[in-house]
Amino acid sequence: MLKYNIILIRYIIIIYSKLLFMFYINKFIFGFLLCNLFIVSTVFAKQGDTLVIARGNHSYPPYEIMSAEQALTGLHIEIIAAIAKQLDLKIEFKSVPWKRALYMIKHGKADAISYISKTKERQAFAIFHEENILSYGNYVFFALNEDRHAIHFTGELEQLKPYSIGTIMGYHYSPKLEEATYLKVDKQSKSEDILLERLRRKHFNIGLADKDQMTLLARQKGISEKMIYLSPALFTSPQYIAFSRIKNHDVLAKEFAQALQAFKKTSAYQDLLAKYTIENQLF
Repeated sequence: MLKYNIILIRYIIIIYSKLLFMFYINKFIFGFLLCNLFIVSTVFAKQGDTLVIARGNHSYPPYEIMSAEQALTGLHIEIIAAIAKQLDLKIEFKSVPWKRALYMIKHGKADAISYISKTKERQAFAIFHEENILSYGNYVFFALNEDRHAIHFTGELEQLKPYSIGTIMGYHYSPKLEEATYLKVDKQSKSEDILLERLRRKHFNIGLADKDQMTLLARQKGISEKMIYLSPALFTSPQYIAFSRIKNHDVLAKEFAQALQAFKKTSAYQDLLAKYTIENQLF
């Protein structure tokens, strides 16, 4: 009986040794393949592939302007195109509803996403390199000039309790605003253009948007004199180009950031700021 037990133990040891050997071999192969996959993903552009950049499907002057023919221009568009040219990258912008743009970057359907603010939730699927800031948004409350004597605001949100406030659907605003649950907030506007039009039609008393965007939009519509902007600003928000985390674009994000920082020191960058009348950039 003892003899059979010894033979059985030997067989068990042999089988266990073979399984252990196979485990380490497979682990090595898996690591090797994973490493190669990462290398391939970070140098995809050098192999002639196109960098797909998701964005919202509206016009956001002066940063991202979409014409009736779907042609794109604006500060962000020209900056991204300039950096892509420096890095020898082919780019393609995909203009889709904002929730779809977030889905694309989250699930690897796009390589990057433009005009996006950083949140803890978004950092889980997008790479926000601190030097990949395209612009700073100075978010202010605005109203019709005819209401200037009725609205009193010096920086305290509680002063706005008597009024309704229009914001844009799906946008991330300051935690300070989100915590002010006592305010009446309208979230039905799908773009800055619609936000302004709904303010003019008295759907709400006050709007909230980036001041540069709203100033240009009001000027284009010929109603600059009908607008007032409340001071101080609610918050200033950096707007990024962020890269796909699921596609392992860490190296690409870093290379883009280095080129972008260098570009911001050039006269070409200053010319773009002047072209789109952008002020108060904190670079």
